[in-house]
Amino acid sequence: MAYIFWPRPSCVDGVQNGDEKGVDCGGSCSKQCLGEIPVSPKRLWQRFFQVRPGVYDVGAMIENVNLFVGTKVFRYTVKLYSEENVLLAERQGTTFLLPNQKALIFEPNMVPGPRAPARVDFSFEEPITWTRMDAGDAQKIEVISRRFESDPHPIVRVKLRNKSTSRESELEISLVLESKDGNAFAVARTTLEDFVAGSEREAVFSWPTSQFQEPASMQVLYRRVVR
Repeated sequence: MAYIFWPRPSCVDGVQNGDEKGVDCGGSCSKQCLGEIPVSPKRLWQRFFQVRPGVYDVGAMIENVNLFVGTKVFRYTVKLYSEENVLLAERQGTTFLLPNQKALIFEPNMVPGPRAPARVDFSFEEPITWTRMDAGDAQKIEVISRRFESDPHPIVRVKLRNKSTSRESELEISLVLESKDGNAFAVARTTLEDFVAGSEREAVFSWPTSQFQEPASMQVLYRRVVR
């Protein structure tokens, strides 16, 4: 008697099986099929951070899970609410989303008035105009070092190296400081222009406060700016 064993469908077996919409893509596979209808960005977290009395930064981590499409115009709204669900402050902004990338939405220096905020709401405008985007040459940015300084106020110095063979005309560099439990307690963002191939640059982030814990980890995100 001969027994034939059929392997369990997977997302890496080179065959369209299971609930896949194509070969190793779509359905329960994380990889999106070419031509598949784009899905909305994922909101991974949203928080506000007091930087000085009465002034708050807001951060939201967004992930575009679409592998082939992004958008040059991503409109969003940030709102701060009191414990009684009273709207204290609101701000609208615009950024871009690249395919298969995370992005930190950063709105600094929001002033909710005399009342302290209790929660933040981040929303984005839909429908999104998705466009197939060519990532161009792969970014080869290496984070050489991260250095935290607390005196006289919190500063983080991040040293980067452009390991590619092409110049980066403009890079957006975001920083997320996390405590031991993995929660973000501060965010910041800056840009580096004319980052020459093979060179090293330093990105500096600072906060106007004297009360700051030393981060357990410092997450650095970078992306090529799209105009």
